Amino acid sequence: MGAVPSADVAALLAQLRAGSEGAWEEFLERFAPLLLHAASFVERDRDAAADAFVFICERLHHRRSSRLATYDRARPGSFDTWLRAVAVNLARDSRRQRVGRLRPLAFARRMSPLEQRVVQLRHEAGCTLEQTLAALAPEFPGLSAGQVAEADACVSAQLSSRQRWWLVSRRARFEELDHTEEAEERLAAALGAMRDPEWAVIAREGRAKLAAAIAALPPDDRLLLKLHFEKGLTLAAMAPIVGATNPQAVHRRVQGLVAHLRADLAHVL
Repeated sequence: MGAVPSADVAALLAQLRAGSEGAWEEFLERFAPLLLHAASFVERDRDAAADAFVFICERLHHRRSSRLATYDRARPGSFDTWLRAVAVNLARDSRRQRVGRLRPLAFARRMSPLEQRVVQLRHEAGCTLEQTLAALAPEFPGLSAGQVAEADACVSAQLSSRQRWWLVSRRARFEELDHTEEAEERLAAALGAMRDPEWAVIAREGRAKLAAAIAALPPDDRLLLKLHFEKGLTLAAMAPIVGATNPQAVHRRVQGLVAHLRADLAHVL
């Protein structure tokens, strides 16, 4: 999926701020792959990436998606790029809670906390100054564009040519997180996501008809199937995302959807 038009994003964000649960389900359906990509950029372990994904979703949904409301359509760059930077930042927050604060790169330890984050976002992840400001604003209250630019200039003055090359070489990991089907398939392979055998049987019976049947489902059901079968999230990881009380409730819902799809396909195959 390519970048979402600004007006479309604005309408969706307005619905989120109004507290629409339907809007949140739509947001997850459209951007869950991007958020999972961001989580996997920070966490290479499958379970840790799933936990980081849940953390990202919880923080983005907190207080009627107040963090998403900070997106400025007037800034250069797409919403996808901005959201990716914010999600990576949140995934790092999740990791800090799990294993302690991430140690900065060895050559950046002498820098200030702001400069260390600028190294990560500007020079390692390749974010623009505007995207860096948006990602760091919650972490550094009152941060201005001028302060980000000044920190970036200080960082640039301290980096050697060898360090610059090393950071650019690491950037490829971030740039691979494109919001495309090919990137999603690479991520699924990297995380070792396995398809459910029942799902594979249904898919072999007729992919086009299956796709049509899934498209007819409510958005929250489509999201549930995508997270479980396409993204390989565990039942426990999905429970807080879909509002279930426990993994068993998610399992029953998934089994019910599979049975529903099987019944629908039995009439058309």
